[in-house]
Amino acid sequence: APPTRRRRSSRDPLSVQIAIRGNVPAGIELTAAVVEELIHEKARTGRDPVRLGSGHPMNAPYAALRCKDGDIALAAGTNKLWEATCEGINRRDLLNDQRFETPSSRAQHQNTLRDLLEATFASYTAAKLLDIFRARGVPCAPINTYSQILADPQVQHMQWVEPVELPGGTPSKTVISPQQVNGERLSVYRHPPALGAHTGEVLREISLNNNYL
Repeated sequence: APPTRRRRSSRDPLSVQIAIRGNVPAGIELTAAVVEELIHEKARTGRDPVRLGSGHPMNAPYAALRCKDGDIALAAGTNKLWEATCEGINRRDLLNDQRFETPSSRAQHQNTLRDLLEATFASYTAAKLLDIFRARGVPCAPINTYSQILADPQVQHMQWVEPVELPGGTPSKTVISPQQVNGERLSVYRHPPALGAHTGEVLREISLNNNYL
């Protein structure tokens, strides 16, 4: 049965659940929220939506697409954006193809459309395609490697990656929470412990001693 709602006093404690690694129930809730549109399709048709990888069931091109030196994400779901995409890569012939006349028809033939676009994209670097599409207002983004993420100016400016020392003195790095509380970053304040390193400290916090080990 769905949970019932009750009026909450402003003094009642508030529990907030977010999806994190290892939190299976919350992770399922987040996944269900993200694929809400596909759940509607299942309820409407009675059929399970097919797997489209990074594609979208109702719009295309709206996916990750391969180019000369990597991949980019492209979201040209409207006719206006589709026209700008074709103009940018000198493929206005695609605008006359009946399979690609509308968002729904492009979605229906998106595997064929992907092959045609990636064949053209093979002549362009990711940086060049991003410049072309951004200049025409077509939503797009790079698909970065981990090295590129760490080198990203925004990541470095926000200082989201901080050094940590592993047990035994091994240096490493970790990603801190992107949230801020009262303007303060939630930085690393303790390094990960070795097995049993904090046992005594924990026992003292609950008014016990090492005799309980």
